[in-house]
Amino acid sequence: MNRLKKTLAALLTLALAISLALPAAASDGYGEDTYYRFVYDYSGMLSDDEAEDIESRLKEVSEENSFWAVFHTSHDLETDIVTYCESFIDSHFGYTENTDCILLCVDTEQRQLQVYICGSLMYEFSDDDIDLIYESVVSELSDDSYYSAALIFSSLTKRLIAENREQDSDGIYRQDEDYEVIYSGEMETDLLGGIPGRMAIAAIFGLIVSAILRAYFKSELKSVGVQSGAAGYLKDGSFNLRDQRDIFLYRRLSKTARPKESSSGRGSGGTTIHRSPSGRSYSGRGGRF
Repeated sequence: MNRLKKTLAALLTLALAISLALPAAASDGYGEDTYYRFVYDYSGMLSDDEAEDIESRLKEVSEENSFWAVFHTSHDLETDIVTYCESFIDSHFGYTENTDCILLCVDTEQRQLQVYICGSLMYEFSDDDIDLIYESVVSELSDDSYYSAALIFSSLTKRLIAENREQDSDGIYRQDEDYEVIYSGEMETDLLGGIPGRMAIAAIFGLIVSAILRAYFKSELKSVGVQSGAAGYLKDGSFNLRDQRDIFLYRRLSKTARPKESSSGRGSGGTTIHRSPSGRSYSGRGGRF
């Protein structure tokens, strides 16, 4: 018995060591030379120097605050601009409910724009914040000043997120705290096959340990035959059932409201959450210029 306990303890220790190694492995391959894109100027509205400047500014905002701030121009959306924003984020950053992104998307052919915000970032930019970004940017785009629009988008995003997080009464976001920044990038492989290999090994060890524990605890149990009633637990003559029947007691009816656009109140720091054609939640504002 003692030998079995020692074996179980050793296996648990080994599995724990491997699982703890996974977060460390996730940081491999993210060196200073890794290049992240925050400017996607498909319409060619920015010069090389302008694109490099905006890239630098948005990268700084994103890394300091742990979200994606992206400027994007395109001339061939082939769908409505909200659906396009979803597809763009999905293909470039991996669209999940935890993908925090603020995207300024500009359709240069139809001359329309969309401020699109998803993830938990939806609740950090109020309707007033979004209106300020939109109205400040659209005036520059109307004059075909794409570089100025991108500069304003970058500076307002940086300023507003700093103000909102500093004023957070719950203390969840504090400017003097460090936040881990994780972006998609190429991962270095090792002898264990990188993160997928380590995860597979951890899963195998987990299955082995669970199988051993199950067998051990099962051996400690005393088998009891399956019985269809509770008669086996009663003493003879202690209970006499004269009549049995089914009686309807009550019916329970529950109602659930259908999801719809909700607002916490414009002008009071609230955020309006929209539903896209695909059913995803987002906040933001769009229009033409």
